[in-house]
Amino acid sequence: MALPQKENLMPSAHNPFVQDLNPPTIAQTLYWKELCQAVAAKKGAGMADDQWPADIAPSSLTLAAMVERQLLVRRSGVWHVRRNWSSRLVHQRAIAVPTPLLQTLDRPAQNLPTYAEMEAWEPVLLWLDAQPGRRARLPFEGFNETICPMLSAMRRFRLVRLAQPSCYWVLSPHWKERFLALWHATVKAEGDAPPRAPQPADPVSLVAGIDTWYLNRIDADGLPVHLRQALDEYQQEAKASDAEIDTPWIYDGVPLKMYRAGVSAAQGGGASWAYLLRNGSLTLRIRRKPLGGIIAQVQFSSECLWRLTPLEALNQVDAFIKGMWGQTHGEWQNSQVHLCHDVMHATIELEHLDRYVSRSRTQAIFDAAQAEIEQRLGQYVETQPGLDWNEVYGGDEGFFVDPLFALGNALDLVQEPVEERQVSVYRWGRRISGIAWSQGANVSLVQYLKTLEIQRTGKQHIVPLWQEKGYTGSEQVVRNEARLRRGAIRSLRVPGCPRDALDNPWTFLEHLQEVWALVVGEPYPDPTAPASAWIRRVIPTEDTNRSRWPTDPTWQVIQAANFTPASQGARRLVRETQMTKDVDRRVQAMYGALVSAVALTVPDGERWDVSMAVGQVVPWLVAEAEIPGKDFGELVRERRRKFNLPVRQYEKILPFRPASVEADQPVPEELDQEPEGHYERAWWHMEMAERRMRDTLDLLDQAKQQKASPQRLADLEAAYQHEADVYAASLNELSQDFQ
Repeated sequence: MALPQKENLMPSAHNPFVQDLNPPTIAQTLYWKELCQAVAAKKGAGMADDQWPADIAPSSLTLAAMVERQLLVRRSGVWHVRRNWSSRLVHQRAIAVPTPLLQTLDRPAQNLPTYAEMEAWEPVLLWLDAQPGRRARLPFEGFNETICPMLSAMRRFRLVRLAQPSCYWVLSPHWKERFLALWHATVKAEGDAPPRAPQPADPVSLVAGIDTWYLNRIDADGLPVHLRQALDEYQQEAKASDAEIDTPWIYDGVPLKMYRAGVSAAQGGGASWAYLLRNGSLTLRIRRKPLGGIIAQVQFSSECLWRLTPLEALNQVDAFIKGMWGQTHGEWQNSQVHLCHDVMHATIELEHLDRYVSRSRTQAIFDAAQAEIEQRLGQYVETQPGLDWNEVYGGDEGFFVDPLFALGNALDLVQEPVEERQVSVYRWGRRISGIAWSQGANVSLVQYLKTLEIQRTGKQHIVPLWQEKGYTGSEQVVRNEARLRRGAIRSLRVPGCPRDALDNPWTFLEHLQEVWALVVGEPYPDPTAPASAWIRRVIPTEDTNRSRWPTDPTWQVIQAANFTPASQGARRLVRETQMTKDVDRRVQAMYGALVSAVALTVPDGERWDVSMAVGQVVPWLVAEAEIPGKDFGELVRERRRKFNLPVRQYEKILPFRPASVEADQPVPEELDQEPEGHYERAWWHMEMAERRMRDTLDLLDQAKQQKASPQRLADLEAAYQHEADVYAASLNELSQDFQ
């Protein structure tokens, strides 16, 4: 495949980036690139003078040079990148000159190398960078014995390291940044300065609410006949098409999709479901016949609960099921509820495990394995598989609950120390990412780093609700999640409620605060009353009775959860934030694929920019679109259906009839009938073809202005070509008659 020629970026009369300025040095352009990228990362906020990273903070002379070359502009007291700054920087790099040899040996700062030393290091670093694996053994080809002291000096500044016992000199993957930082005399001697102990901020409560909710539909009469027939028909259609199909049942503004098969007993935790319907907000499982009175089960998505609030989601699903069934009898029953409380500036420390007093019989600690974390960060490592967080933390997708889950053993009311139980630890360095107490039991509590989980899964819908309470994106957030299954919900008692009152979901929503307190305890209980929390974190004292130890202040913040829904303004941003994140992730994937394509096909691809790379892959994409079944518009249409987004109605399905005349454009009377004579008939055919050519050309212009579908444009072009052929044939016939 032929590669496009690289455009000429050298100064010319037609280059818009040429300025009457001295050419910069190569080192300057590399430094300018770092500064522009730092400003671009701020997006619309801009970079204030006191916000520059300490290792690249520019001087006033540097900023003035960048303003002269139209890379930066100062507006409202902050710095912004100019439009097309990347292209301007490519031009500056193309005309840059080598850095002149410095005669002075003055060090730019204490404990830093001289400019002359760095000039001598640069060829060695560049040579190592081009070697396989960025590593090599001595002797280095093309260098003499003076290389040894230079390598020792570079090692002190973490540019290279000596791998033992292989004796390879290995180049640091961050050598460019460190080398430029040394050159600009902005690196501080980190090793010489004593580390400053960070001052932890006070824990802050962000949001509290229901994150996962399963409800059973109780109806002893079973499915209505009409609904059973409709479900069977849609399921057969899904099996015939070998794909999920849309149904007329709409929840949260989006149709539910019918799946080809239901849920087996193994998948459903002992209960099978004949039909499975789902959209982005709701999963609906239906049985053909009731089991213990249960005919269906619904599961709300986390995004739906936080965006609509649990009460609104419940009211909507109640009206939805009544409309779907066509009857009003039947009732709802809680099956499983996950109450969560997100706390900012909280921590999970291994040393604090002896400070928990719990009624839990089992315990497990879950850490993010290094392979899992680096896979999330987009890095490739050869190590053992990471921990399955979805399995540990119980994600929304693919987890089915047995609606008849028995109570089992009574809750253990004996408080015992945590450290006496079995502990399974998965480490990422020394950092613990989560703790699960009695995982899978009737009552369980999971504490984990929600910010780490968001980075792994990309689910950002909760972030706008955090931002309303002061979250800026850099703080650590710990989620404290109490999970109550069917047995626990039936056993819990709250003041003023009769037995089994919490089975009713509307009643349950009225007592979220009390239920939460039963699991983690009251924030400020009566000191004379015994502690009644299922689990709590305490401060050790000399008292031998652990239940009398005072509650940890951080745990008191966790206990004081406020289950009031977030403001409507913040909830409106939930779906928009998630969609923006989804688009960003796909843009990052496209950028990475573009980089790989250029790296595989262009020998000097590192000198290219994005615009040149896009021009390289356009012919490949066009060729891919011409493969049968790869029509771009049809694929986009189906993908919008998959994302539960509306699709436009087709403009036209039937092909355009080239020989017909539009009904709203009548044929003139002198041309409405075919003449009898051979000569006159030939003229008539030619004039009619010419008229249809004009009409078709007008329709083609209108279709292009209205941005019609590619199929419509193709039909019109084919019709025009047909009339042109008729016109040419008639003209040829007349010319023969003249001869």
